Amino acid sequence: MKKTQSISGYLGLSQEDLALILNVTRRHFSGYETGSRNIPLASKELLTQILQFINTPEAVLTSAALAAQYAQKQEEVLAMLKENEYQQELTARSIASLEPKCNGKLRALRVVEFLGQREDMQDETNRAILRSIGRKTAKSLKSGGLGFIFSLKLKLYMLQLEKLLLESEIRKWDLNAQNTGDKE
Repeated sequence: MKKTQSISGYLGLSQEDLALILNVTRRHFSGYETGSRNIPLASKELLTQILQFINTPEAVLTSAALAAQYAQKQEEVLAMLKENEYQQELTARSIASLEPKCNGKLRALRVVEFLGQREDMQDETNRAILRSIGRKTAKSLKSGGLGFIFSLKLKLYMLQLEKLLLESEIRKWDLNAQNTGDKE
């Protein structure tokens, strides 16, 4: 069962802050929110007025406060976009570096397998050498093999999708700016 939101939570205020506004103690207001206490009539009237106001179209942030919030959001989105581009470059470089190494190690495994099937490589020394090379190669592929490269490619794909979302958000700003400019 989902708990209903408290009055203070709905208003975005702490119980302490709302209690100060209503001129009651935090403990008193907490009891009111849980239904175990009552608050003075003047506090109830003020709370009613606050709740009525917050649900009206007039309850918007001042343009300065709203502009500050949008400016902060834009800064954060631009920083995220910059970090995204850096992470994409880093991931692409890792993939470009690891793929040739991985392909070389896979070829080495095929060589070991090929040589292991040859008659002239069946003496104990050659078999020990091939096993050693095979184990060493397989061990190096655990940390830089096909699975790891796939995870990097998946990360790169997710970063590319994230970049599209961030750029979409930036395009929304441009459209909003154009629409706002058209009205003036």
